[in-house]
Amino acid sequence: MAGSDATVLVTGGTDFLAGWCIAHLLGHGREVRATVRDLKREPAVRSTLNAAGVDPGARLRVFALT
Repeated sequence: MAGSDATVLVTGGTDFLAGWCIAHLLGHGREVRATVRDLKREPAVRSTLNAAGVDPGARLRVFALT
């Protein structure tokens, strides 16, 4: 079983539910990797998290699926 320091992958990072999952994970100190269809959407993902009161900082990395 993964420890509390495990990195978590969230697919569909621009999706509403995925955004809440990412915010929850980051809020609990997890490292998160998120996938999006286009890297141009990363600022939108980060903006949504900031609006939810979560600063993703370097704990969030976003990757494009091709």
